[in-house]
Amino acid sequence: MRSIKGEVMLNTPAEKAWEMYRNDEIISKINPEMLALAQYIEGDGSPGSLRLFKLGPALRSYVKESVEKIEKVENYPSMWPMTSTHLYIK
Repeated sequence: MRSIKGEVMLNTPAEKAWEMYRNDEIISKINPEMLALAQYIEGDGSPGSLRLFKLGPALRSYVKESVEKIEKVENYPSMWPMTSTHLYIK
């Protein structure tokens, strides 16, 4: 299976970024050309959750995300690493 890893630096507090990412309505409005819809199929974003992303007209497909782990970094309160698996569906 192919995989992609990456990091994104945001100019916003971690709590605000997580609130935006975990909220289906908000994340769908950030860039609708790239992401048309986000919907939790199972769970609420905690480990074990399953989420469906319908990609926008620029990409025309779906991605399923399975959240495996969310960590809080002790000495860096603005850092919240997340481990997840994404399945790309054409």
